[in-house]
Amino acid sequence: MFLSHEPRMLKHKFEGSSLIKEVEFDAVTEQMDVVFNNNMAYRYHAIPKTEYQALVESASAGKYFSENIRNRYSYTKLS
Repeated sequence: MFLSHEPRMLKHKFEGSSLIKEVEFDAVTEQMDVVFNNNMAYRYHAIPKTEYQALVESASAGKYFSENIRNRYSYTKLS
C-alpha cells in the first residue's frame, strides 16, 4: 500500500482578494469549498488539484476564479 505524505486538506486565505476570503481543498474527494468576502460559501465538485494550485498561485484569485472555475464546475451552496 502506498502512503502519501501530502496532506488531504489544503487551506488558503486570500489577504488581498476583493472576491475570495478563503478556500479549502480536499485532495481525496476533489472538492473545494470557497468562502467569498460576503461570507457566502460554495462547494465545487471534481476540481483537480492543479486547478486549486493555480488559483492559490494566481496574481488575481478573483479573476482566476471567474475565468476558470465559476462556470466550469458544478457546485453546491453551503451558506
